[in-house]
Amino acid sequence: MGWLTLGYFLAYIPYAMLVKALASGATPLSHGPVSGFELLPASAFGQLVAMPLLLGVTGWWRQMRRGSVGGLRIPTVGRETLVSGFFTSLIIGTTTMNYTFSGVSILFMLLLMRGGVLSFSPLVDKARKRRVTPYAWAALCLSLVAVSVALGDVNSYYLTSAAVLSVLTYLVGYLGRFDIMSRVAKTGVAATDRRFFVEEHVAAPVWLALLLAAGALAGQPELRAGFTTFLGTPLAWAAAAIGVTYEVLFVFASLMYLDRREYTWGVPAWAFASLMSGLVASFSLTWLAGLPAPGTGQLVALAFGVGAAGCWPTRRSAPGGGHAPPDRCAACCSSAVGTPLVRPRPRSSHGLRPRRRGSHMPSGSPARASRRSVRGIRWLPKPAPRSSSSGCPRCGAAKTPAAIGRARSLRNCAASASSSTA
Repeated sequence: MGWLTLGYFLAYIPYAMLVKALASGATPLSHGPVSGFELLPASAFGQLVAMPLLLGVTGWWRQMRRGSVGGLRIPTVGRETLVSGFFTSLIIGTTTMNYTFSGVSILFMLLLMRGGVLSFSPLVDKARKRRVTPYAWAALCLSLVAVSVALGDVNSYYLTSAAVLSVLTYLVGYLGRFDIMSRVAKTGVAATDRRFFVEEHVAAPVWLALLLAAGALAGQPELRAGFTTFLGTPLAWAAAAIGVTYEVLFVFASLMYLDRREYTWGVPAWAFASLMSGLVASFSLTWLAGLPAPGTGQLVALAFGVGAAGCWPTRRSAPGGGHAPPDRCAACCSSAVGTPLVRPRPRSSHGLRPRRRGSHMPSGSPARASRRSVRGIRWLPKPAPRSSSSGCPRCGAAKTPAAIGRARSLRNCAASASSSTA
C-alpha cells in the first residue's frame, strides 16, 4: 500500500496544478480563463491515447475476457465492469470540473470530495458485511468536522450551484463504483481483481468521451467549443496532458481500492495522499502563478482531514480483535488474515510427503493426540468452521467458486493426513 500511496501523491500534484492553472488562465499560453467544459474533451482524448499504451506496455490487456465477433476472439468487457466504467467516468469528469470553478481553491474542493468519500466508506463496508474498525468511525467523525470547518469559512470561497451539483455527481459515482467493486472484485484473487481493473480501465474513458459528445450534440456551447475550436489551440496539448496525468493516478488509486481489505482501510490512505498533494499544488501555484493561497479555515479543516486520513491501523485488525499476522487463510481465498497454510503440491498425494515405509511413528506424533509436525510430514491446521453467510468466517471475503474449490481441497488434505496416521 505504501508505494501506491506515494505514486498517487506524486501523480496528483501535476494533475491538480495543470487543471487549476488552465482554468485560471495562469499559463504563459493562456489569454484568459478556460471553462472546464472546454478542457474536458481534450483531457478525455489524452486519457484515451494513454490508456491503450499503458495496457499494451504492461501486458495487462491479456487479463480481459474474450468474446466472439464474426468468428474472431476479441477482448471484451463484462456487464458489471461496463456499468462500473460508467460510474468511473462520472468521477473522472467531475474531478476535473471541480478544480475549474472560480472562487474555490484546490484544497477546498479536495476537502469536500475526500471528506464525502471518507464519510460513506464505512457505510459501504457495513452494507457489504465487512468488519468496520473503531479507527474507521473516528475517521468518519473527523471527516465531518473537516467539511464543516471548511464550509464555515464562508469568506474563503464562493460555491455555486454548478459546483455543488458537480461534487454530488462525484460522490454518486463513487457510491456506484464501490458497490459494484464490492460484489465482483476485492476478492484477494489476483486474476479476478486484475481483470476487473483492466476492463473498468478500458470502459471508463470511452464512457467519458461518449457522454461529452452527447452533451455537445445536445447543444452545450462550451462542450461544442471544446470539440472544435479549442482543439486547434496550443492549450489543447496542455489539456491532453491533464488526461495523461489522470491516467497515471487512476492506476494507483484503483489498485488501492481493489485491496481485498475493507474500504475503510484503503480510502484513508488515498485521501491522505490527495490532501497532501493538494496542499503542495495550492502553494506551488501561489508561488509560481500568484493564485490566492488557501484561507486559514481551509488549513484548519485540512488538519482535521489529515487526522481522519491517519485514523487507520498500520496492520490489519484480526476479526476477533488485535492484529493478524500476514499469513494465509486456510478457509477461503489465500488472503493475508492469520492462519498458517500448507498449499497442496502438484504430482503429490494432497501435498503431503509421508515418511518412508516401515518407519515408526515418534512419540509426539498426531496419532498420539498431538498436532505437532512430524519429520517428513507437514500437517495442515484445523479447518475454519463453516458459516451460513456468503463470506469467509475468518477474513470476510466473498466465497468465489475458486475459493470454495480450494477450501474443499484443503479439507481433503486434512482428512488424508488423519487417515494416513491411523
